[in-house]
Amino acid sequence: MKANHGVLMVLAGLVLLGCDAREKELEKEVVLMQGKMDSLQSVIGSRDAYFDEIVASINAVYADLEDVRQTEEQIRLEAEKQEGGVSSTSTESRVDLLNQVEKIGNSLEKNRKEIARLEKKVGSLSREHKGLNEMVASLKQQLAEREQTIAMLETDLGDLRNQVAEKSNQVVERDAIIQAKETELNTVYYITGTRDELEELGIISDEGGFLGLGSTAVLASGVDESLFNPFDMTGDRSITVEGEIEEIIPKRSEEFYQSENGEESSNLQILNPDKFWQERYLVIITG
Repeated sequence: MKANHGVLMVLAGLVLLGCDAREKELEKEVVLMQGKMDSLQSVIGSRDAYFDEIVASINAVYADLEDVRQTEEQIRLEAEKQEGGVSSTSTESRVDLLNQVEKIGNSLEKNRKEIARLEKKVGSLSREHKGLNEMVASLKQQLAEREQTIAMLETDLGDLRNQVAEKSNQVVERDAIIQAKETELNTVYYITGTRDELEELGIISDEGGFLGLGSTAVLASGVDESLFNPFDMTGDRSITVEGEIEEIIPKRSEEFYQSENGEESSNLQILNPDKFWQERYLVIITG
């Protein structure tokens, strides 16, 4: 009996050792399998995120192309109204239409690049996502339709573009005329010199008096404007001359100006340009 008992104990020990080894082996297999499952889950998650990003991009292009289609329709209606004289035909509204067409062109160019990017991405996916290829193909077809439509719009708006260019040229010419007129109106003229010099040039002449006595120097008629210096009455306020200022012709009220004589030069300070320049020509007699 004791011998049999010993054999049984040995067998039980061997069984326990075998179970322990098997348990450790099973634990290793479980850890390995868990790692594979985690790796597979990560791959699936990345693939799903990749798939979701593509779908989101496709939906964004769909929405953008739909916005383009609606804008095209608005442009067409507005262009028809302008051609029929129903709405304002101002240069600003025409320029706005042309700007909208340009924005559509930029949008289509952006979508063209995005569709090419999506084609490349979808091409790398397995056949189970072949529906994405169909969606991208549909986008390409819509893009082609939008490009054809915008080409037709640009052709239709050709006359409008010419009208805008013509109006713009007219505005530039008008502004130039207005500017030239304003410059002309704001330009006055002055000349300086001694009495003898000015008389010799025919700028001033004596008026009144008897035998040269009691006469007054006045601005001669038909003076040569090229002898005078131009002066901007809206910007400049002072005139500096050589020598002392003896007299100004035609006479102005002293409340409109102030003269300051120096040893070598003098300064005429204009206090009220609007009143002072009611006479466009000024002669400053120096001594």
